[in-house]
Amino acid sequence: MNLTGKEFLNIAITLECDCKCKHCYIDSFEGIYDKDLGLQTWKEIFDLFVNYGGREVCFHGGEPLLYENIGEIVYYAWRRGLKTSIISNLINLDRSLIEIFKKTQTYILTSLNGPRENYFQFRGLDKLDLIIENIDLLRKNDLSVHPIHIVHGKNYSDLSWIADFCNSREIKVATLSPLQPIGRAAEIKDYWLSPEELGEFIDTFAQLNRENKKVKFVTQSIFKPGDLESFTAQEKFLKTYNNCYLNILNDGSILPDFDLPEMRNFSLGNITGSPLKLNQKNEKAYRETLDKAFKWGKTKLRRGVPINWTEEVQIAANQKLFSGKEEKNLEKDE
Repeated sequence: MNLTGKEFLNIAITLECDCKCKHCYIDSFEGIYDKDLGLQTWKEIFDLFVNYGGREVCFHGGEPLLYENIGEIVYYAWRRGLKTSIISNLINLDRSLIEIFKKTQTYILTSLNGPRENYFQFRGLDKLDLIIENIDLLRKNDLSVHPIHIVHGKNYSDLSWIADFCNSREIKVATLSPLQPIGRAAEIKDYWLSPEELGEFIDTFAQLNRENKKVKFVTQSIFKPGDLESFTAQEKFLKTYNNCYLNILNDGSILPDFDLPEMRNFSLGNITGSPLKLNQKNEKAYRETLDKAFKWGKTKLRRGVPINWTEEVQIAANQKLFSGKEEKNLEKDE
């Protein structure tokens, strides 16, 4: 495989998970039967990636700490010269893993989603105290912790909890991620952000960054109607953002974008293939999806509707807004 230009390796190393989050995008759960690649196979993939100039690897899932050899595989990636990060719920964090993360200076991202009622509502587990305890333990070991906070229709207007949490622990960066209507989240429409709520969140997001100088809040590419010129100017970046990422599922499937609904339908092949043959048809379909999403995004902004670029791509992938009458209206507006 020609990996030229791929700088970041993004791995859903297992789809096993000890949570049953109602908003899970990959729809992970305990006892899933998808086959995880073994340690030796991943080592060979890292070797290949490094030889082609790769620089960083991020492990997630599912829940990556449930992967049997997660400590060893993180350590191997680090020894090969790769920067390491991991996205985990931190439920299974232990002292041995902390030592490995400290040795490798692994960047830790974790879904927080407090306060307690919000955490329990989404995850169905009363583990928030444990997660906070583990975050504090990681911080005491001088590890960077990056909370990921899901923003939805019931909490978008009040994000003071996550702001206070980050400030009290001198956390430098936190992600505020609007709920994406894919995976299990597609079934909880009461939590989706309406266009009006997305617009209000954009204002709240900007206010949080003005008021909290010690914490940088980041989010997806979101745009208000007045941002049409900025959105148009970013077309190349938005359409090629994932070009530098090599996204791989637990069984070795290569994907153009982990945020796609029914993502296996966009599989470009399998990293273990020898020789590796990429699925050009799916690659073309993905590029066409991005083109449609951008076209529809411009139309929404012209109509005075705020947009989340990630969600526009997901909508285009589902082809819900590009059939029949709606697609004809889109072409007419263009």
